[in-house]
Amino acid sequence: MQVHDSVTGLEATLRKEELQQLIEEQIELGGEGLEENNIFLLEINLEDLSTISGKTQTYCLLAIQAAQEGQRLMMERNLNGVDGINA
Repeated sequence: MQVHDSVTGLEATLRKEELQQLIEEQIELGGEGLEENNIFLLEINLEDLSTISGKTQTYCLLAIQAAQEGQRLMMERNLNGVDGINA
């Protein structure tokens, strides 16, 4: 059995609010740093953010950040002349 006290509930709420703010910032950036085929990651209904779980919010944020990092690494490899085949 798991018991949640008011402190735990407050911490979870604050974390969800932080995640929501970070996701909103990513959406405001638009497709900057994303490949065209990853733009769909930004198609999050902002009204739904307050009702989805913190776990789902975390997943959304991590998916966007991973896609941005993948794009950054690909661009870096291209700038360095690495074709990706023998890298």
